[in-house]
Amino acid sequence: MHIEITDERSDDGAIGQYDLLVDGEDAGEITWSMRSGRRVISHTGVRHQLRGHGLAAELMKRAMDDARAEGVQVLPVCSYAVAFLRGTDAYDDVVAG
Repeated sequence: MHIEITDERSDDGAIGQYDLLVDGEDAGEITWSMRSGRRVISHTGVRHQLRGHGLAAELMKRAMDDARAEGVQVLPVCSYAVAFLRGTDAYDDVVAG
């Protein structure tokens, strides 16, 4: 299984999306927007037939690693993002308090 994650953003950087491709096919996404200087993750989704393979976690890792590199705090509001971040302390420095 070949996995690729791409990053798309509006010109002003106010909204964005990470797209997950598996073997060249659309497989999932994370959507986010900027609010009060924080990146708000509002949706994480993986196609039903691909769930259970850790793909949503790969999306979250990419989103959190990018936020850290950009010096942006993340506010998770979608249920998956909240659960993912509760399950690890690896991104405590990036999660908005």
